[in-house]
Amino acid sequence: MEDYKGAAIVTMRSIVKEKGNDAETAILKQLNPEESELYKNTLAFSWINSSKAAPVIKKIANVLYNNDPLGIYKLGKEIAAKDSKGIYKFLMRFTTIPFIVSQTAKLWNSYYKKGEAYAESSSEKKQMYLNVKNYPELPEKFNEMVGGYVAQVIEMTGGRNVKVVSVNNNPNHWKWNILWE
Repeated sequence: MEDYKGAAIVTMRSIVKEKGNDAETAILKQLNPEESELYKNTLAFSWINSSKAAPVIKKIANVLYNNDPLGIYKLGKEIAAKDSKGIYKFLMRFTTIPFIVSQTAKLWNSYYKKGEAYAESSSEKKQMYLNVKNYPELPEKFNEMVGGYVAQVIEMTGGRNVKVVSVNNNPNHWKWNILWE
């Protein structure tokens, strides 16, 4: 089922192109024909199957970050940095981290057809949770990428020493613990 907007794949393609021909050649060698088609032809507004996108994302991260176990998280950060340029980057300096986390939850359905996202406050200062319920098919690798994306956006808002960690393995309720200074 097509449940994921292709915008991140388009951004990844742009990141790969910036890294040079060697990076793109290495990635294309890793992809099977169906994955290569998804990588090359996905448009930002296309809806694609997240389970088919997950191995493509993993292979891109493996090449770009030399099989680093945090590669997908780092890729999520790089996607956020690339997506948040210009006026968005400027405006982020004038917002609060709780506002950004709540907006992230509100934007979920712009990029995913499934899941109900919401922000959750914590009794601790400088801590929040991002929750997604009712999306058991969300690939585990997306969990890591979302964590990196959220961490980068919070850093761009002024948060320091940001940590975004998945705190459960319940596929019916994904939850990220967000901490910052």
